Amino acid sequence: MSHPSGILGALGASPLKRLSQNFLTSPHWVDKLTDSVASIDADEIWEIGPGLGALTDSLLKKAKAPVRLFEFDKKLAANLTALHPEIPMELGDVLEADFENVASGRRIAVLSNLPYHLSSPILFKFLESPVRWQGFVLTFQREYGERLTAKPKSKDYGSLSVVFQWHFDCERVGIIPPGAFFPAPKIDSMALRLKLKNPEVPQDLSVVVRTAFRYRRKTLANCFRGFVPREELAKALEPLGFSVQARPEEIAPDQYLTLARALAPWFPKLSGGGNQEPA
Repeated sequence: MSHPSGILGALGASPLKRLSQNFLTSPHWVDKLTDSVASIDADEIWEIGPGLGALTDSLLKKAKAPVRLFEFDKKLAANLTALHPEIPMELGDVLEADFENVASGRRIAVLSNLPYHLSSPILFKFLESPVRWQGFVLTFQREYGERLTAKPKSKDYGSLSVVFQWHFDCERVGIIPPGAFFPAPKIDSMALRLKLKNPEVPQDLSVVVRTAFRYRRKTLANCFRGFVPREELAKALEPLGFSVQARPEEIAPDQYLTLARALAPWFPKLSGGGNQEPA
């Protein structure tokens, strides 16, 4: 594997911080990530942000399905097209890409070392696109990945954890150290393999989660005060094994859906007052 500094020098380019360009240099992680996505049964594999093609070269050797690339950087895209003219290239901002039109009914798997500053926008763009997603292998900033996959009663567990785990079945591929990239970021990365299970979050679940996590360190009695009568909240929590003195981080994602359904009579009131950004 050629070092990115040499390739970039030959192209008259340099890593762009504004694009979060950190190029993977570890053969171990190249193999691990491409093995993970190549095993997904799909009609086409999309690599988003291929950069200098470290993952692309490996993916082409392993994938049973055709590969398509999405790249924002025109110079890097031109280099990859010269190396692999047979691979379709979607040039431009991935947040503006028409995924549904590009997929054209095909079943899609995705591989991407996501730009850290665009992790959430890209993740939710996947969810908003009616594509037949078969699976994702994505790399996030470790701290963000910890929040996505956090379990109840842990310090990282919050509204993002609940909503993400409602959408996806998830397994950790591993923690990627800074030295696996050039230039080396200041933080670890986390690779996750995701399978979409629920494209949409029920509105009542979304509202109840936002309301509960407005004050994550307060009791549920305080979080829902003014929205749901205390005795009704107690009645809704009892089958879940919790009292109104429980805290939001104790409730598991599937339990939040049960709670939301039990609180349906107060849903209009919650919708009106529970729309603050959760903690």
